[in-house]
Amino acid sequence: MIVFRFNICYRSYGIFWRCFELIITLDGPAGSGKSTAAKLLAERLKFFHLDTGAIYRSVAYLCKLNNIPLSNEEGVAKVASQMRIEFVKENNRQRVIVNGEDVTERIRTPEISIGASDVGKLKKVRQALIDVQRRFAENNNIVAEGRDMGTVIFPNADMKFYLDASDVVRAKRRQLELKEKGIEEDFEKVLEDIRLRDIQDSKRDIAPLKPAEDAIIVNTDNMGIEDVLNYLLSEVQSRWR
Repeated sequence: MIVFRFNICYRSYGIFWRCFELIITLDGPAGSGKSTAAKLLAERLKFFHLDTGAIYRSVAYLCKLNNIPLSNEEGVAKVASQMRIEFVKENNRQRVIVNGEDVTERIRTPEISIGASDVGKLKKVRQALIDVQRRFAENNNIVAEGRDMGTVIFPNADMKFYLDASDVVRAKRRQLELKEKGIEEDFEKVLEDIRLRDIQDSKRDIAPLKPAEDAIIVNTDNMGIEDVLNYLLSEVQSRWR
C-alpha cells in the first residue's frame, strides 16, 4: 500500500500560481498502452484518471455531429470552449459525458481518432483546452494521460512516464481492441492509420508528441499490461517510499 503524506503542491504556470494535488503523467503514441495503464494505475492509487484523449475526441465528435469542418479553426475552437465534459464512474468504468450525452463508445472509432489528431493541431483549440485539462487537477490527485501532459499541460508534474512501442506492435493492439468492440479492420489499414497518426502528432507545430526531458521512458513491446502496471507502481513506490 502506498501512503502519500503530502497532498498539496504549489506550482507556477507562467505568471500564475495555482494549487494542485499530486500529478502523475503518462504520455505516448497511439497503441502504446498508456490509456489502459493510466486507468489501472489510477484505480490502484485511488487517483482520478484524466483521459485527455477523450477530450480531443469529443471535440472531433461534436464537430462531425454539427458538420463543422476540422479545417475551420475558429469554429472548432468555439466548440471546444463551449463543450461541457464530465468523467463519470459507473460500474467500475469511466464514462465520458459531453453536453449531457454519453459518448464513451462513439468517440472510439478510427474516424474520430484521426479527427482528434487533426483537432490537436489547431493552436486556438489547444489553447482553449489547457485550462479545461488543468482544472481536473484542482482538488484531485490525478493520473493524466495524453500526448503533451508532461511537456505542456503539467510540466511540473510530480512524476512523468512516456510509454512507447513499435508501430507494428501498436497496430496489433489497436486491431484487437477494435475487434473486441465488434469492429473488423484490416491489419494493414490499422497500421497505416497508426503511422499517419504518429506523423501528425510528432510533426505538428503546436505541442508535438515527444517525451518530457525528465520522463521515465518505458518500451512496452514485450510487456503485458500487468507488467507495465507493476513497473509503474514500483517506480511510484520508489519515489514516495
